[in-house]
Amino acid sequence: MKKGIRIIGVVVILFTGTLLSTMVYSEIKNSIGDYISNDLVGDTDEFAEFEVANSRILNVTDNNEKNSFNNNSININDKNTNESKKITDSISKDRTKSDSDDKSRNYTVEIDNTNNVTNETINIDDNSLYSTDRNTIQDIASNAENNQYQSDVQNKTNLQNNVDNIGISGSSQLSMLETDKKKDIVSETVQAALNISNPSIDIDASSAILLDVKTGKVLFHKNATELIYPASTTKLMTALVALDYCKLSDEVTIGDEINMIASDSSRAYLSVGQKMTFETLLEGMLIPSGNDAAYSVATYVGRVSLKNKKVDEELAVQEFVRLMNEKATELGLKNTNFKNPDGYDDDDQYTTAYDMGIIAMNAFKNETIYTISDKSHSRNVFLSGEDVTWNSSNKLIVSGSGMFYKYAVGLKTGTSSLAGRCLVSAAVKDGKECISVVMNSTSVGRWEDSIELLKYGIEKH
Repeated sequence: MKKGIRIIGVVVILFTGTLLSTMVYSEIKNSIGDYISNDLVGDTDEFAEFEVANSRILNVTDNNEKNSFNNNSININDKNTNESKKITDSISKDRTKSDSDDKSRNYTVEIDNTNNVTNETINIDDNSLYSTDRNTIQDIASNAENNQYQSDVQNKTNLQNNVDNIGISGSSQLSMLETDKKKDIVSETVQAALNISNPSIDIDASSAILLDVKTGKVLFHKNATELIYPASTTKLMTALVALDYCKLSDEVTIGDEINMIASDSSRAYLSVGQKMTFETLLEGMLIPSGNDAAYSVATYVGRVSLKNKKVDEELAVQEFVRLMNEKATELGLKNTNFKNPDGYDDDDQYTTAYDMGIIAMNAFKNETIYTISDKSHSRNVFLSGEDVTWNSSNKLIVSGSGMFYKYAVGLKTGTSSLAGRCLVSAAVKDGKECISVVMNSTSVGRWEDSIELLKYGIEKH
């Protein structure tokens, strides 16, 4: 009897052990199956690591999210650079009932493209983010990167087009100027003046003119009626206008107008509160080509014209620019317009080599401008006590500059990204006087072009 009970007990134990083993095996099998089927995203309540090839830094953010969750750092291998990188997957899912009904939502994809970060909004189905398709997130990264690449290409193309249009050296500057309202007007008078047997002179400048001062006759011209940017040659007109309103002995106090200039301007290095004669201020504008001096000239003259010493500097400068354009009309210039007193690049500030030649002739005939512009350097003691020496930017009149021309007597340099290298110069020899206007030349070319033209004007003509 006892033996029978033992046998039954052993059978029960074996049966129970077998049953338990089967259950454990089934559970393990199901667990492994569940793990395998969820190896991409794991449990939908958590985030997992993914391998994303050929991607840059990628953040995907749910634009509709209401709850935020932990981010996971993901190591990737860039097949192009074989460098180990990290991307951050910050996909946050809103688990509200309303969102569960609407699975299509917007996500912002952020790509770090070395120097630029660009956001692009895309629309993807929530289910795709949590499916077992290993390519889903990779496709998102790849598509976003492709979009950024296309954007980069377009940006580079646009930038190149801009450079091609305006030219770093001003080589294609006219495309910015040739609009319907600014078409150059060639009057019969100008056409007649240019109707000459043009000498064969090879110069780098895109436009130029050579004039005999005494007769006003054109001796040489190249694209002389094409619209150009004047750069600091503008200051010849600034000086002409200023001398119509002021005496050289007038006392000027420098104000906040010197802060109106661009940060990359040429300067006379004036300071607010300094006091000087108007003649000294003109030297600061014409010799070192100080834009700060040009704005001080404009402010002082604008207030004189308005008969109001207290008018703010901006209104005073606007009044002065009005006077500049009034002077241009008075001189019969059909293709010249000014927007500022220093010549800093502005789409609406333009002239032609021919018009600039007329301005230069008038400046040359003005004793004050002639004398100042012929100085290779100038030392001044301001009324406020400062002792300042300015050096000329015109190499033609600076002995030892390598471009010195002994017959040159001024007049004004000009340089800007749109105008290129410019020089308005004059020369005198044996009773002959001539004006050379060289616009949009090269760094060396503006000196060589000018010497070539001046030599022809006073030595060969």
